[in-house]
This record gives sequence, structure tokens and C-alpha cells, in this order.
Amino acid sequence: MDVLDTGRLAVAGSNHGKNYTFIDLFKFHFNPDYQGKPLLLTSDPYFSKEYTEFGSTWRSVCLLDDRLFLTCCKKTIALYDSSNGDQVKERKFKGVAWCMTTRDNLVYVGLRSKEVIVLDARELSINKTIILKGLGVGDCPCDITVSNNKLFICTSYRKASMYNSEGEREQEYKNTQYIQARSITVSEENGLIFILWADAGSSRQVVVYFPSGGHSSISGGHSSISGGHAPISGGHMLASLKVPDNSRRIRINNSINRLFLVTQTTGEVYEYHTSDIFTFDILLMCSESLIEKHDCQKLLDYFEVPAKESKDIIESDAPFFSAIHHLREAGKVSVDDISHLMRACSDKGLSKLVAVLTVYQQGQVLNKDQLKALEGKRQELSHQLTESEDDKQQLTGRLKTSKEELKDAKSSLRATKDELVKSQLEHAKESMALQEVLKLPREALKQVEFVKPLSHFPSSCDILEQFLAQGDPAASMT
Repeated sequence: MDVLDTGRLAVAGSNHGKNYTFIDLFKFHFNPDYQGKPLLLTSDPYFSKEYTEFGSTWRSVCLLDDRLFLTCCKKTIALYDSSNGDQVKERKFKGVAWCMTTRDNLVYVGLRSKEVIVLDARELSINKTIILKGLGVGDCPCDITVSNNKLFICTSYRKASMYNSEGEREQEYKNTQYIQARSITVSEENGLIFILWADAGSSRQVVVYFPSGGHSSISGGHSSISGGHAPISGGHMLASLKVPDNSRRIRINNSINRLFLVTQTTGEVYEYHTSDIFTFDILLMCSESLIEKHDCQKLLDYFEVPAKESKDIIESDAPFFSAIHHLREAGKVSVDDISHLMRACSDKGLSKLVAVLTVYQQGQVLNKDQLKALEGKRQELSHQLTESEDDKQQLTGRLKTSKEELKDAKSSLRATKDELVKSQLEHAKESMALQEVLKLPREALKQVEFVKPLSHFPSSCDILEQFLAQGDPAASMT
């Protein structure tokens, strides 16, 4: 798994049943309805790719930017462009890749040996080979993070250590309850080390450690975490958090101060804000071993706690925790404002406690700043949502008007159609009647033409009269 501060999440996995590996790339954003959690933009990846050519069930992935990513499998490393899915470059190397991380345009590949090869992240040319010293026979890096020129590595023997750039181990991290180190990541904000531990079963726990000297950006009051009167040694447990069973990888996003975690069997992604881890009570409990009784007495004297109550606190099983509890009950210490307590610790030279409280204060400041930024973003999105709702209502109104106009147009068209049909029917009737009328003169004309020639011949009476007139002289004289 890998996380970019720009809001990208990469997860590599495998399907044992179908014998292929895959990579999924996700985007996440802040949910405007709930300020506390950045959520995946969608449950579906914006880029996904399956690999079957290597026949391996182990693959690593790293993000270079919003577009380019690197992936390793066996003895091959490749650079891809997620915008089109094309492979940009590929390189073979000796050995088998077991884990990978990027830092300052370099990619660190942990091999299934004691070696870590360092390559140019874009050209994939090998710049250096680091041999890890102190590893047992068969041990090798299984997770790696690089910060401030230091290599933080979990090995296959479930150990967690910090190495320098020459492969020399400078710090080993311990956990008495959970003994198997599975994954490691470092906060760039304050140099804190986060390690995922497992017990003999499936239970998991994330433990936060103070950084070693020379790898810290935490400072508070008049002393730094690695300075002052009594610096905290690297590897001191600062806080712990129970996480889901079968958790596999952890990575931290520095811009939003979130810890991301992916499980091994189900591929679920979880995220935690540092305020989920660095609660005031947890920090106090983890700080109990840092504060001696005489240091606790200094705090009680500073806050002018009465002698009898002070004596009871010092003689209790947890003097420091009891002292802070008493001061909180008395209203002299507030969880929301620890400036008075930090000033007291600084004045009394309690640099260890100053360092612990600084971690808590930084987390709270970051949280408040982020909440303020998120509130601004929420208001902006809310305003956009209101405008969209107004546009929606206007569009709905126009749509309703258009529907009514369409309905009226359909009614008018229907009426016009009815009128047209009626007119066509009337025209047809008139046409038929005209044809009947036209038929009648033709028949009559035929009859007239048939009778008229007969009228040109004289009738029998006319002939008789003409004959008598010609045969009678008297008639002719008359």
C-alpha cells in the first residue's frame, strides 16, 4: 500500500485462486457532511490492472505522483502511466523484490536477501546497493520506509529497526505484548515512528515511538526531544492503538495527518486521525515511565498542591497519572489547553514530559487547523449545493412549464387534427355530391341528343293535311 498527500491511495494484492496479482488506485476526499474523516471518493478504483505473466502472488506498488506509479514483482520493476495504462519503462535486476518505497525521486527495493537496491525513480537505473548488517541467516526486509536519510525496516523475522544509509542498524524497536513487526511508516510532520505489530494469532496493534536523536522535528519550551536535561531515547513507546485483525500494511498521509491501514485477507482500508491515537489519557499513561517521583513532586509544588494531597499522590501506584488527574479535577490543567502544564514542565526542566505534551499539542493544532479548513470547504460545498438546489428548482419549474406547454401544444394539435379530419370528410362529401350533380347533366344531355333528331321529321297529321290541301281545288282557291 502507498498513500500520496495529494489524495491518492494505491493497493497491491493477489488472487491465490486465479494466480494473478493486481493493483488498484483510488482517490479520496473530505466528506462535507462529516469533517472528521477523509473518505474514498468511490468504492471503485479509478485505475486497476491485473498481472498474470510473472506467476507470483507477491507485488509491491508505489505512487510517484497523481499519474505515475511504480510496481515490483520478482526481479522486475516497471513504471506505468495511470492516465492511459501504458508502461513507460521496465528494468530487470538480480534478486527477488520483497518490498518497496520511494523518497526524493529515488526508489528503494528490499530484496529477499540482506540487500536494498536504490534506483532512480523515473530512469530505473541502479544508483546504489545497501547491505543491511546484523540480519540473521534467511532474514530479509519485508516492509520499508525512508525518512531523513534513514531506512526503517520490518524483516521477515518480524523485527523492526532503523538503519543508516550504509546499512548499519542504529535503533531496534520492541514490543513486549505484540512481538511480530509487520509494517512500519514515519510521520514527516514530527518524525514519529508507527509500527504495526501482531501477536501469535491474528490480533494487531499499532504502536507509536519517539524518534531517535537526529531524526526529530519535535521541540517544545526550551528543550528539544533529543536535548534538554534528559532526552527521551529513541524507541520509547508513546501511544498504542488496537486495529483490525489481519491488518497488513500501514502508511501515513502527512498533509491531513491520517494513518491508513489495509487488511490482508479482505483488502479493507481503514483510516485513523492522530487524535484517535494521541489522546491525552493515553499519552499520560505512556509517559508514566518517563517521570520519576521527584519530577512529579516538582509539578505538585509548582501548582501548590496541599502537602497531605501531595503525599497521597506520590505514594500512589501511578504518581504522575494521579497528579494530572488531581490537577484536572482542580481546574488547573485542561485537556483543551495544556499551555499551563507545558510551562510548568519547562520551568521545572521536565524535558521528557515537554516532548510528550508537544506531540499531543501538535496533533491538536493540526486537527483544529484542518477542521477549520474543512469547515471552510464544507461551507463552500454547502453553498455550491444550495446553488445547485436553486438551479434544480428553476430547472424543475421550467420543465413543468415546458410540460404544460407541451400538453397544450398536444391538445391544440389534436384539435387541429380533428378539424382537419372533419374538413377532409366534408370535402369528400362535397366532392361526392358534385360528382353526382355532374353525372345528372350528362344523362340528361344524352337523352336530349337522342330525342332532338326526331323532331326534324313531320308527323303523320302534318302529311295528311298537306296531301288534302294539294288534292282539293277549292281548298287551293281558298
